[in-house]
Amino acid sequence: MKQAAIRSGLRACAHVPDAVRVALLVLAASPQCLGIVETVHDCTGRSTGQAHVFTNRSSLQTLVVRGAFVDLATGVEVAQSKMNSGALQAGGTARIKSRSSGRLEVVVEPRTPRGIGDLLIHYAVEVAGPDRVYFKAYEAPTIMEIGVRSPDGMPAHSLVAGKLYFLSIKGPALQGVDSRFPSTVTDVEDVTDPPGDNRLRKFQFKPTAAGSLRFDVGSFKGPSEDLSGCQASLEMTVAPLTLTVNAPPTPTPAPKPDLRPYLTTDNLVRVTPPESCAGETHPSVRADMCTSKLAAPTATQRRVEGVVQWNEIAWGVENNSDVTVTTPFKVRLMFGINVLDTREVTSLTPRDKKGHVYRRPNGARKLMRHFDCPKCYDLGGPGMDWIDPVYTVEVDFEHKVDEGGLESNNTKTFN
Repeated sequence: MKQAAIRSGLRACAHVPDAVRVALLVLAASPQCLGIVETVHDCTGRSTGQAHVFTNRSSLQTLVVRGAFVDLATGVEVAQSKMNSGALQAGGTARIKSRSSGRLEVVVEPRTPRGIGDLLIHYAVEVAGPDRVYFKAYEAPTIMEIGVRSPDGMPAHSLVAGKLYFLSIKGPALQGVDSRFPSTVTDVEDVTDPPGDNRLRKFQFKPTAAGSLRFDVGSFKGPSEDLSGCQASLEMTVAPLTLTVNAPPTPTPAPKPDLRPYLTTDNLVRVTPPESCAGETHPSVRADMCTSKLAAPTATQRRVEGVVQWNEIAWGVENNSDVTVTTPFKVRLMFGINVLDTREVTSLTPRDKKGHVYRRPNGARKLMRHFDCPKCYDLGGPGMDWIDPVYTVEVDFEHKVDEGGLESNNTKTFN
């Protein structure tokens, strides 16, 4: 009954002009005209048992106090809370922003990042002390620094698609911030260390395509911490980070070996037109075949002739590359479709040759030197008038070695 009477008197006093009410309070100290806080609205717009303010966000530091005669307040201040003496105290200041009948708008500016405090509302006449409003102070999540680094820790301003990078954001109250990166990145993972660091978040990511990559406040999700409905949205005080993503360089193909056949053509016998020498007509051949195998003619023995064995044919394979061949392969010497010799090569170092010797079934030739003639002459004769055919050397004819498209020169004819 008493409370109902008081509230009835308060409603009655609410219609009295401000000057008259102050006079009544001073002269009569009527308890029915003292300011009484009925509701406190914080940034949620709702009235709760405790008000919430944010220490680093001026737009979220206003409390609206409603109640009979609260607009008659003479001042406000922040004091140590009586709600929980063991909690972190949020010292600071407060000021009246505006007032109207039964409404007081107060800006609370805590000095500590987090904590609890009491907002004291003073009046000219206070019977039981000032009105006391309990509040909790929080830091609002704010990105104040952003950057990207490569895995070696160096700052990265130009990225390469397909490579891994690390994005870091720094600022207060970031412990609940998560990534919301664009679809042009993959492998996104929170790698903050230590995980509970409230001033740092670190995310790994991998750009997938060349172009421009932008990180702004929309690239992140706000904190998930429940502040009893008074959630401060994430803000960013630095400029968005825009990076260029380049296409990955075209990989240089691994070098391949280049196998090539070879054959020494100097030892091939070919018919030349007959030439005249001391009244005789014979084809000439390589001079060294005479000088190395027949005695020199003299003035007394002007003509020297004899049957000699023609030099063997040197043939084989060469590695015309800087790559060592470790795969065994075969080479062969052919005359038409006839295989004359086949050999296996187990390995071949860069720029090296692997040679073989082919001995003809019949390599005999009858040659002549003459004191009056400068050349070496082929006398021919039964069984000694042969000539070398066109030889073919085939390298890796079983296709064991990967030459990266250079296999087209693995066969060659020699004449």
